[in-house]
Amino acid sequence: MLYGYTTLPTATGRLAWEVSARGGLLGAANETSSSPGGFGGARVAMLVNLGDTPEPWQADSAFFARYLIVADAGVNGLARSGSSLEAEFSSRLLFRIQLSSALLP
Repeated sequence: MLYGYTTLPTATGRLAWEVSARGGLLGAANETSSSPGGFGGARVAMLVNLGDTPEPWQADSAFFARYLIVADAGVNGLARSGSSLEAEFSSRLLFRIQLSSALLP
């Protein structure tokens, strides 16, 4: 399962946010020595718009590309029977290109 919320930079701002949470079951189908377990995690990201921000009264173009720098941090955990909780902390810095079109709904 994955659940998340995303905002996009508005015409008057350059920052946006993403928050996501995930969970599920994890296990190897062909290995009987490792027991299956549950996993869960969360991620928070800050998106910074690099390009020009269009004015609110400007018409949407047929095709538009938005360039973003994304800095995120996350935590993941794996719980299996017979072993202690395994945790992982991560951070990333990404370059994202968002393509959109006024021709599509």
